[in-house]
Amino acid sequence: MTDRELDKNAARRLAIIRHAREVTGNVALTCRYYGIGRTVFYRWLRRYEAEGLAGLRDRSKLQPCSVTRRGPAGRCGTGRGLEPGG
Repeated sequence: MTDRELDKNAARRLAIIRHAREVTGNVALTCRYYGIGRTVFYRWLRRYEAEGLAGLRDRSKLQPCSVTRRGPAGRCGTGRGLEPGG
């Protein structure tokens, strides 16, 4: 995705937050109208309140890798017990 697309997603999320605050005053109705879950709405709201518009941009869905999950090469995703003959 380009920066423009990321900003477009953030702007859409901000519009949904503003709709809930200024138009309906009701989170459940706004979420139903836009087809999103309230959990998602409140996640966006928390991020917006903490970080501003930058908090509404898409984030990576990859989980951080712990030291215990790293393989012998020091990378995540290795050493999961899927080795042939093992």
